[in-house]
Amino acid sequence: MKHLEMNFDQCWDILITTTKGKEPPRKGILERLLPELNIRYDEYKQKCKSLEYVTETVRSNEEKEALIHCYESPLKKISSILLPSLKRVQAFCPYCLVRHVQTRDHFLPKDYWPDFSIHPANLVDVCYTCNLSKGNRLIKPRRSVLNPYFDGLDSCKLLRCDIAIGDIIEASYSITRDYGADEYLYDVACRHFEEFGLRHLFGAAVASRISNLYIEISTWASQPFEEQEIKEKWEKLVAGLNKNGAGCNHWEVAFFSKLIEMDGVSTHINKVVGLC
Repeated sequence: MKHLEMNFDQCWDILITTTKGKEPPRKGILERLLPELNIRYDEYKQKCKSLEYVTETVRSNEEKEALIHCYESPLKKISSILLPSLKRVQAFCPYCLVRHVQTRDHFLPKDYWPDFSIHPANLVDVCYTCNLSKGNRLIKPRRSVLNPYFDGLDSCKLLRCDIAIGDIIEASYSITRDYGADEYLYDVACRHFEEFGLRHLFGAAVASRISNLYIEISTWASQPFEEQEIKEKWEKLVAGLNKNGAGCNHWEVAFFSKLIEMDGVSTHINKVVGLC
C-alpha cells in the first residue's frame, strides 16, 4: 500500500538491448516478436491503471521460453540493465510495508503474460512472503492486489488507524473509503488488505512500535512533558516518514497521525514511563 515512481521512457530500450544480447535461436524468435511486442508495450501503458484488462499472452512454447529467458537467465545481467531504469530505492515491501525487500514480483505473472517478463513497470521489489502469497493469482477474475506504481496511493487515504488508550496504547487497522478514493480502488484495497493479512501484520508491527515508543520517551524525558511537546516530536517523525516516501497509507504514518489528533496522550505516557 505504497506509491512508487515509474518511468516508461526506457522500457522499450531494455527489451531491445536484451534481445541483441541473446544467442540463436532465442535471438531470432525475439526479433520476430518485436513488432507485436511494441504493440503490447503500448497496451500495457494505456491500461496501466487497470492491468487486469491487459490481454493474456498466447504464445508457442518456444516463444514463451525465449521471453521468460530474458528475465531468468542470466538474472544478474538483466538486473544490471533494469535497475537504472527502475529509479527506486526501497527497504520495505510495498505490498505489506513491514518485511524487507528480498526478491522481485511480476505484477502480471510471467507465466500468463510472458511479453512483460522484463518490462520495468511490471516488476515490483517485494518480500518472499508476499511474492509467494501472490504467486500467479490475485489478478483475475478480479484484482486483489494494489499496484504501487499506478493506483494513486499517494493521493487518497485508504488506511484507517483506531487507537484505544487504557493501561497501554492499543491500535487496530482497517480500510476506509475517505479522501478521494473511488469505489474501484476501495474494493481492490479491501481485498489486498485481507489477502496479504495486513490487519494482523500491521497489528503486530504497531504493538512492537508502541513498546519501543515507551522506551524511547523514557530515555530522553527526565520530567513530565506537555501534550504539545510530544506532538511536535511526532509531527516531525511523520514528516520524516513522508519525506522518505511512506505516505498516508503507511501503518506507522497512520498510527502517529492518529495519536497527534488525540487528547490526553501525554498524561498516559507520563504515567506509563514513571514521570508522574
